[in-house]
Amino acid sequence: MFGYVVVNEQNSIVFLDGNDEFKANFQSLVHSEITSRKAELDSVSSGVGSSTCTEEPESSMVSSKKPNNVVFDSSEISHILLPLILLYRSTSEKTKDPIDQISSPLGTISISKFYHNYLVLVFANDDCKRLEVSQTIEHTIATLFGPLIAFCNTDLTTVKKPKEHLVEALSRKLVMSSKSYVDIRRKLFYSEKISKLKETFQKISSQLNVFVGNNRCLLLCHGDVIATYNSVEGNDDVLRGLNTNDLLNIVSNTTKCDATSQIEQFWLRSTTGLIPYYVNVISASVFKNTTLVCLVESSENTLIRYLYLFSKQLDQLRVSKDLNKDLKEVRKTMNDIHILLLNRKPLPETYCAAFMRNPSRASSFFKSIWNQIESEVLHINRDSATPKPRSDSRFSISSWRSALSTISINSSVFTKVTMDEKIMTQKMDILLSYGKKQINSLIQELCSISIVNARISTLPLFNQCLEKIVKPNSIKLVESLEIGSKDQEQKLAKFLKPSEFFLEMYAYRIQFDDVQKEITYIAEEYKNDINWVRQLKNSNRFSCDFIGNSGRKFMIYHFTQPGSSQKDGSPEVRSSIKMTAIFPEFMNKNLADKQTKKLLECVLKQLK
Repeated sequence: MFGYVVVNEQNSIVFLDGNDEFKANFQSLVHSEITSRKAELDSVSSGVGSSTCTEEPESSMVSSKKPNNVVFDSSEISHILLPLILLYRSTSEKTKDPIDQISSPLGTISISKFYHNYLVLVFANDDCKRLEVSQTIEHTIATLFGPLIAFCNTDLTTVKKPKEHLVEALSRKLVMSSKSYVDIRRKLFYSEKISKLKETFQKISSQLNVFVGNNRCLLLCHGDVIATYNSVEGNDDVLRGLNTNDLLNIVSNTTKCDATSQIEQFWLRSTTGLIPYYVNVISASVFKNTTLVCLVESSENTLIRYLYLFSKQLDQLRVSKDLNKDLKEVRKTMNDIHILLLNRKPLPETYCAAFMRNPSRASSFFKSIWNQIESEVLHINRDSATPKPRSDSRFSISSWRSALSTISINSSVFTKVTMDEKIMTQKMDILLSYGKKQINSLIQELCSISIVNARISTLPLFNQCLEKIVKPNSIKLVESLEIGSKDQEQKLAKFLKPSEFFLEMYAYRIQFDDVQKEITYIAEEYKNDINWVRQLKNSNRFSCDFIGNSGRKFMIYHFTQPGSSQKDGSPEVRSSIKMTAIFPEFMNKNLADKQTKKLLECVLKQLK
């Protein structure tokens, strides 16, 4: 059994999902709670003791056996979970070690905080499954909603599609680690064929740059990235600098493209960045068995990112220990936002907008909010303590012009202190909360404008570009290579298959840590037993027993190999490597060691 619940700042349930057992148990729990409350009310109103409710438990158990496809009332579930939620929030405010796990009849519950004081409660008896669900949901929400999570309980256009995608999150492969890897086995198999198409696809990416701006293109085949192209020359590794979790979430949400082309918006972070980019993701079924995915900056991305930075800076003001320097940084951000808004023309009445109908007035409005916050902060800071040294780094506006830049704000703009060290007046708390609310409203409006612009401008330009570039000869060339065809996929099943090298392993996973790529293989006859080779603990070498889904026993052998200092070869060959292999139960450990090294040698040879 496993499932999750997402709770907003007001302690209301905004999302709930899980497998059938989880839903059935929750349904039974809700029904029991309602029955119990009804029995209590009946006993009080009639003046009779417990005799009126002695038959209720049995009837509630019967009535709870309903179809699992049910819609829960969030208020009922909130009532059940509220004590646990309040316990977590109170302990997290008073101590540095909040209660983040608790046992219950529904399994162990883990609680974690993300974004603007939102909570994710994950239910599962298995520790690994609980971690997988938690990581998957947090990664998915970060990619789909970003800062718009504050509007997830509305029917706004900006959160409509994200909510549809979130429903399918648990049906996809769950991730156990905060660090994900791109599987390159299919890419390696088709590498020779793809090399013949480099000129064709590079031309598509370069020409798209003229129509829709700087872009990064991914060629997908059966859900895997088999080629990447960049409109900017000299940057061959398109995946470098991008958050792999976000990228894989985007890929998994765009591969089911039935239409010729479609456009959606996602939040994409850089490798170490905190401020995400709001990007248009265009997917097109240009060639048979493949999907072209184009990542391009949304029309309002620059202003959205500055506003989100402003919001994060206001959050940090609550715990700042060096207000003079921190105020200086926020002033710079506010000045940049002021300039960006003043340079904007008012939107026509065809757009549904409030702030951007009069950007100049919006700029004055946010300046006035900031002036009030600054005035209150200076009032608090009159008796400030001696400041502590910290990083004073900051980005220039020119660094953020591209939505796909690898620039990040990993260096904190503020010094963090514990909650009990801060000095906060009620007025400042109200002003900061009000300021964040208005910033979120403007971000939501800008995202809505970006969606409209993408639909009426970006997507038509993309389609026009493809019509001009993709000629019948190009289509004939691509389809003649039979990439993704039934015959080629059957050959793929034998590619880097251990038995082809006379090795006895049933499955393996090779991870190239430095480049966040991997090669995974599971023999067809064991896919029901071994549905996923989990990432294991970072240990140099070990072996252990493993029980499959059917109860069958296997042996796991794992080892790590440090990176190479040699300059020749691919980045994967030079990377530090972790390899996990699954063998028959009574496999000799020394033989397992020799076979895993032999397979790794074959794989590295293929990569070279």
